[in-house]
Amino acid sequence: MYLLATLACINGISTIKPNIIYHYSFVSDCGPPPVVVNAPAAEYSSTLLGSTATYTCDVGFGINGSRVINCLSSGWDEEPQCVTGDG
Repeated sequence: MYLLATLACINGISTIKPNIIYHYSFVSDCGPPPVVVNAPAAEYSSTLLGSTATYTCDVGFGINGSRVINCLSSGWDEEPQCVTGDG
């Protein structure tokens, strides 16, 4: 958030009028999805905001978390983990 002020003089009286400017920072391109140990590379067709990436685990490993993660304004969702057994 930024705070700016406007100084005005009306009838010999000075007044200060604050102007608040909100600055939002967000990601429009998440880049490649995170690498997950014991998993092949995630399947995805785009890295832009709103895209999804899907994970599968290597044979003998179960997925812990969501198989599908989303590219959000803050970056990728938390990636799953591939754990021994059913997770």
